[in-house]
Amino acid sequence: MQAALDEARQRGIQAVSLSVDPNNAAIRLYRRFGFEEMGMCGTSITMLCQLHPAL
Repeated sequence: MQAALDEARQRGIQAVSLSVDPNNAAIRLYRRFGFEEMGMCGTSITMLCQLHPAL
């Protein structure tokens, strides 16, 4: 996960989103990497991670 976020940051991507089932324990992992719940889309939670520019 960290490698994917680092690559996105290096490419100048400002944010990454994902959808996850509310019963999926991976939600805790996503939160640790900076994803925040933005709402529901159908039966999935949409999460967003704002990326800060690489130094």
